[in-house]
Amino acid sequence: MTDLTKLKDLLKNEVIDTALDDWLGLYEIIWALNSLAPDVTQVEKRSLAAEVARELIKEPRFQLVRVRWSIPKSEVPLARDQETMLEEPSSWDPPSEGEEYLAITAVA
Repeated sequence: MTDLTKLKDLLKNEVIDTALDDWLGLYEIIWALNSLAPDVTQVEKRSLAAEVARELIKEPRFQLVRVRWSIPKSEVPLARDQETMLEEPSSWDPPSEGEEYLAITAVA
């Protein structure tokens, strides 16, 4: 059985490390959990990923942005309530080529 508290801490550190240098798609947080904890259910992964993302976007150094897949420097900060965006199931879907997706990144 996976210790979800330790898993959350590990995941949060991974997200921070990536988001400080680049953007990290919300779907990539789920992918990280698939590798870190394959025994955890998808529902638990989504919940844990949303909890980590919610904590980070409350910090002044991180934000949720909209990014167009495969287009460098295409991020657009979100004007609407970022926490609400985390609750939308489609926010966690991987993009197809050319589609927009949500990502966490450091504030410039």
